[in-house]
Amino acid sequence: MNTCDSCGRYTRPNTDLCLLCLKEQNSKPYPKRYFEEKPINYVKGHIGEALIQNLFSSQGFMVLKYGIENNLTFLSEFLSEDDLTSAEITFIKNRPDLMVLNPVKRKLYFIEVKYTSKGVISLDTFSDEYPYNSCYMIVISKDVFRCVKVKDFKAFEKKEDILNDDYLLRDNEEFNLDKGLVSLFENNANGIYNAISKLN
Repeated sequence: MNTCDSCGRYTRPNTDLCLLCLKEQNSKPYPKRYFEEKPINYVKGHIGEALIQNLFSSQGFMVLKYGIENNLTFLSEFLSEDDLTSAEITFIKNRPDLMVLNPVKRKLYFIEVKYTSKGVISLDTFSDEYPYNSCYMIVISKDVFRCVKVKDFKAFEKKEDILNDDYLLRDNEEFNLDKGLVSLFENNANGIYNAISKLN
């Protein structure tokens, strides 16, 4: 087990200092990672993914964690345009969070999960090069889950367009989820996120 040369704490292999000592010395020999800079936001995102994963699996869908942050956390450090094209790198880095299979319809869906307390996210969330335009984005807020295809989200005139009731997940005809169960998960999410917000 690798230990920090400064304080003796555990650190990753090939790094002489732990994250805390690196921050104290204002030094960063490896790329910044989102979960190191904003750990609470990272936790909120993973809770959102877990809620959606369990919501769909409880309805008979097969759900696989697909996002790079789930099973290839440090892969971005190895992506170089010396070895791969920019299109290939974009494809890998932008893998949606979940791959969802409907065994009855024999259909596959990609789902990107976003958490925001107010239910709206920036229209710049997905670039023009984002390769998964048929992906569904599920936006989790403290009171309701909303769902929209990425290609439709890109066509919004303003970010508040997602607040339209047409985008409520419980009313999504493609997934046809149990409305009562969706409401139960929404209520649970409200309690979880309200508790976490006290840690900020």
